[in-house]
Amino acid sequence: MQQSVHGYTFVELLIVVSLITILAGAAIPGFTNYTRNQNLKQSTAQLKDSLRSAQNNALGGLKSADAGVGYWGVQFADGTNAYDLYTFSEALDSFSKEDTFDPLIGDIEVKNSNVILFDMFTGNAYTTGGSPATPCDANGSNCFVIIGESDATGAECVSILANTPGGLLVEEGVTCP
Repeated sequence: MQQSVHGYTFVELLIVVSLITILAGAAIPGFTNYTRNQNLKQSTAQLKDSLRSAQNNALGGLKSADAGVGYWGVQFADGTNAYDLYTFSEALDSFSKEDTFDPLIGDIEVKNSNVILFDMFTGNAYTTGGSPATPCDANGSNCFVIIGESDATGAECVSILANTPGGLLVEEGVTCP
């Protein structure tokens, strides 16, 4: 009696492995884009939370007993993935670093230098354009931070804007500086 052997030939195994390799190769670029987009979205949310934290500190009166503290603010530096929380005097002639926030996620970095301040009494948003501080305008065009990947070009960046009453707005597809 002849015994039958069940299994796959070497050629069949090579075909299956080749198909898996081709499918994986096609999926990797899509996954890379997905990861980049998620890093940018998470960094945007992180920045908004940090700005809101500074505003809440101002409205909550933290450090209000310290002489001359008039603002809480977040300072952003171009080309970095870190940013810091400060208190500023009413005349903006002195400041004190209070905390450093967690770095932005992945390869995301700040694309412009700016300081966004929040008034201790109203929570309104300002920027450092002189003394006293310059109020942010109604659409936040003078109080913003732009973030994107370190190699981002064209309209691949995101802008977080602070308007006059301290509202935070997000604009996607912003041209990177």
